Amino acid sequence: MVGMRIKDIIRILLSLGTLLFIFSFIDISLLAKTVYMMNKPLLLLVISILPFSILIRSYRLKLILNKEESGITVRDTYRLNLVGLGLNIFMPASSGDIAKAYYGYKRHNIKETMLSSVIVDKLVAIFAILVIGLLSSLVLSLYSFSFIFLLLVAVFYFLTFHPSLIPWGLLNRIVKLAVKRNLSTDKLIHAYKMPPQIKLHIFALSLLGWFVTYVQFYLLCISFSVNVPFFYVLVTAPLITLARLFPLTFIGLGSQEAVVIYLFSLINITPTLSALVSLSFTTINLVMPGLLGMFLFASDRKVI
Repeated sequence: MVGMRIKDIIRILLSLGTLLFIFSFIDISLLAKTVYMMNKPLLLLVISILPFSILIRSYRLKLILNKEESGITVRDTYRLNLVGLGLNIFMPASSGDIAKAYYGYKRHNIKETMLSSVIVDKLVAIFAILVIGLLSSLVLSLYSFSFIFLLLVAVFYFLTFHPSLIPWGLLNRIVKLAVKRNLSTDKLIHAYKMPPQIKLHIFALSLLGWFVTYVQFYLLCISFSVNVPFFYVLVTAPLITLARLFPLTFIGLGSQEAVVIYLFSLINITPTLSALVSLSFTTINLVMPGLLGMFLFASDRKVI
């Protein structure tokens, strides 16, 4: 327990240190002016898109969980995703997903199926954002980005569609250390396997879900008068999403802002506006639904 607290303190300090360094480049007067002049109706539209984005991801997780008729509803997976967002506020991305799977198991009593389904959900989601980045970078002829995306697409293709490559034994030991539960490796592998048509279906839903999210990001840029081409958002947003998974910072704060500032500086957008967009996106898409998820988690008598 003490170790976990020390890790949390280190993550928070790393985020704060990175943010303080970033804010040393921020023009406070420009920041205040931009916030004052922002397009408020458009910002409300950005916020209103969020529930639909989560709904798409929830339906995707429902399909994964119900490949063997486990009786999970979209309402169940919507709640699970909200709780997952809440847990990832306070935990590194990897352990947050394990905790999300454990929460789902406690609610629905399907251990291996829940963990394998969360893993599939995560891998397909990452695979989808890499495909979006690859195609968009090719459209813009940004071939250095295309090469990076192509390598990552190849790696995650094999992990997503060839489960034998996943180190299930090691994963099982990590889960045992985290939640003190033994899982059957054979059941994990069986729960992961599903017909190719289902994986293609959930991949299509992943593409749709991320496309909606990146439209949301683009509209957020416009609401702050940040002029960025839409296809450039589709190239950079996947890299920004991956930066948020950096496990040593608090919900990606600091690491995400650094990546946004760098990538937006390539098209002459100031650090002030880049940081504002990044922090606003984190607040809307992670903190707001995450706090609701933590409320649902704390009030759930099936788990607490």
